[in-house]
Amino acid sequence: MELRAFAKINLGLWVLGQREDGYHEVITVLHLINLSDELSISPSPTLSVECDACPGGPENLAWKAAEAIGRRDVAIRIKKGIPVGGGLGGGSADAGAVMRALRGDLSDEDLIGISARLGSDVPFFASGWTAALAREKGEKITPLGSKLRAKIVLFVPCRGVDTGWAYGLLRQEGAYEDREESGRASAEVVRAVETGDLGALSGNLFNSFERVIFRAKPRLGKAKEALVAAGATVALLSGSGGVVYGIFREDEPLPEMPDIGGKWVKTSLRCEHELPGA
Repeated sequence: MELRAFAKINLGLWVLGQREDGYHEVITVLHLINLSDELSISPSPTLSVECDACPGGPENLAWKAAEAIGRRDVAIRIKKGIPVGGGLGGGSADAGAVMRALRGDLSDEDLIGISARLGSDVPFFASGWTAALAREKGEKITPLGSKLRAKIVLFVPCRGVDTGWAYGLLRQEGAYEDREESGRASAEVVRAVETGDLGALSGNLFNSFERVIFRAKPRLGKAKEALVAAGATVALLSGSGGVVYGIFREDEPLPEMPDIGGKWVKTSLRCEHELPGA
């Protein structure tokens, strides 16, 4: 069985504070993009996972995904196309794709419930949805019917950003967002996604991590400035980083970007009508 696991970007990420269980409460809008890992799943006497650019074995989320739904009879091979540590959900995307492929008779509700045990982003990828509003730890998701059509330019730094380290920076500063204001802004982003209004994104997209990550890693701030200067409708850090993306109108040619270290990747938002593995 051959399949593709698509990356996501965060169309806004508001971190509201740390919960009693140690996790952080967030509001975010997730949207798939046309950048993917390639997965191969075949029958095997024992469970195994191999990856060309990240650790395989029991520590890989794809292994944990297969194990979580009781499938220890497959060999999984992953060819990475999604940058590791980029805030694009690569490991979670692989896990979600494996769970959907091997789900058997599991209902959507059961699949999403099991996937939440593996990580906050995994339920979104296991759902098969193109876009969703995510709340609490990120695992409480509501599907969105996306009408957005846009080209995307990604800045991929030479080194990714560790999520735990990024949240540590937020904790040190107590840099959390107002709940009501965040709710209003995220509602506007949801409306923009569901109506296809790119212009409405520009005044409402926000990422709590930018103020701490850009200070620690100035090149990422320069990437955002370069995207805006090149004509992006909006540019933002995805997740906790380190990928920075710019959104460009579908009918406009993508610009050539300056060499600032790292690499630029051109892609697009994934459309609602596209099949999950296409």
